[in-house]
Amino acid sequence: MLKNTTKKYGSVARAFHWSVALLVLAMLPLGFLMNSPSAYITHKSIGLIILMVMIGRTFWRLTNPSPSHHDLPSIFRLAAYVTHLGLYITILTMAFSGWMMSTASGHPPRFLGKIELAMPHIPLNKTLAKLAHETHEIVVWGLISLISLHILAAIYHHFIRRDKVLSSMLS
Repeated sequence: MLKNTTKKYGSVARAFHWSVALLVLAMLPLGFLMNSPSAYITHKSIGLIILMVMIGRTFWRLTNPSPSHHDLPSIFRLAAYVTHLGLYITILTMAFSGWMMSTASGHPPRFLGKIELAMPHIPLNKTLAKLAHETHEIVVWGLISLISLHILAAIYHHFIRRDKVLSSMLS
């Protein structure tokens, strides 16, 4: 089943979720340990892939509603909504700020080390590059916090509540 149902995520939503999850989880240590030109190239390429996948994922989410989980208390549904919204915002902010920082500093990403992809309408500007860099460094901590909360909530639902929330995202 490609599309979501009222009980379970479809294969497209699951593919988007797990692709972004794996890419972001690979990206975090790489971002903290960058110490060579190849690490920067890899980091920037993965960042652009994350951005493309997140744009597709956001479009899919807006046009294909998520399972309702009406059996959960309203506070849980609100917490899930806020956490998911925060994850979308922080992941997109990380991708856009990294791309802006690279472009404004005069080192636009070269996708897979080959195709230069400067952010459109972003000039060479040290102040803008610094602002984007600071945004990138601050937002990563919010992203790490939200990912941790998301994982803990999945564990809580699966092992303590023993409901179907986690299984709705598994195949």
